[in-house]
Amino acid sequence: MPRRPQDPVPPFPYDERDVSYEGASPEITLAGTLTLPRAVPKAPAALFVTGSGPQDRNEEVAGHRPFLVLADHLTRRGFATLRADDRGVGGSTGDDTQATQEDLARDVARGLAFLRQYEAVDPSRIGLIGHSEGALVAAMAAAQDPELAFLVMLAGPGLPGIDAIHMQSALLARSRGADEAAILRERRMNERVFAAVLAAPNTGAAFEMGKRVLLEELAALPEDERPADDEIERTAETMVTIVSAPSFTSFLRGGPAPFLRAVRCPVLALGGSLDLQAPAREHLAGITAALEAGGNPRAEVIELPGLNHLFQTAVTGALEEYEQIEETFAPAAMQRIAAWLSAWE
Repeated sequence: MPRRPQDPVPPFPYDERDVSYEGASPEITLAGTLTLPRAVPKAPAALFVTGSGPQDRNEEVAGHRPFLVLADHLTRRGFATLRADDRGVGGSTGDDTQATQEDLARDVARGLAFLRQYEAVDPSRIGLIGHSEGALVAAMAAAQDPELAFLVMLAGPGLPGIDAIHMQSALLARSRGADEAAILRERRMNERVFAAVLAAPNTGAAFEMGKRVLLEELAALPEDERPADDEIERTAETMVTIVSAPSFTSFLRGGPAPFLRAVRCPVLALGGSLDLQAPAREHLAGITAALEAGGNPRAEVIELPGLNHLFQTAVTGALEEYEQIEETFAPAAMQRIAAWLSAWE
């Protein structure tokens, strides 16, 4: 395993408990970890919200566990934290791929309700920390919760879903060395497939319509970009399974602006200057515009230099660096989050 020097090692100077609570519906059980600072009878608390795709409670990627590292950092500074496995991951039930963003926002609301009844937590000082798409889900929950104490958006989207995907696809393709003609072909293919799945009346129809369009597009690609003949069917099915799932189509249909305009609690939005998945300049500008349109006077929006989508100190921001970098979460970014939370709580 690669070195991950920031991974916290027990014994911890705080209490850690395995917990579970009911999700948006009775058949959904969410399992997680609650950390509680010692000698703090009523601690402020943060509920963590993971990014897109099935994630565990630590949001583990490339051997890194950023939520574990950040939770440890905050708990040592007097904050309780709750981080939970996504639906169908670890100890949680359900299927994350079949959940819409609205479903996930309701799961978040249930997590907040769980924290508010916990005797060691101050119910008036509970907020949300969301990363990537989880920042959007957290904003959706925050818009419906007038009692929320704070919202922290880490590399969160500030643009409509379709615009965010097109921008991300182009940046990642360039990081892999693709030329502009290939990037345009990918965009055209995505536009056609997205239109097909969004026009479908249900998930099954979205899969069939999306697959038909994608097979046409793949067959039309230049030979050096086209999958082998015996792989093209499987490639199309794999890709369309992802883009036709409710979790993806709800992202394509949505956007953060309506929810951010309704958020009334203090907001901290951070982005890394080397983020290729949610480029900070464009997304932070969208977040700023929405918060200003809603008249929220307690918002701080900051681009952090030299950090990637995971808030690692990076060189290029390319996905391949995630595993190569030993740092899990830039200490300066964690310190900024903790300082901002301490000022508001």
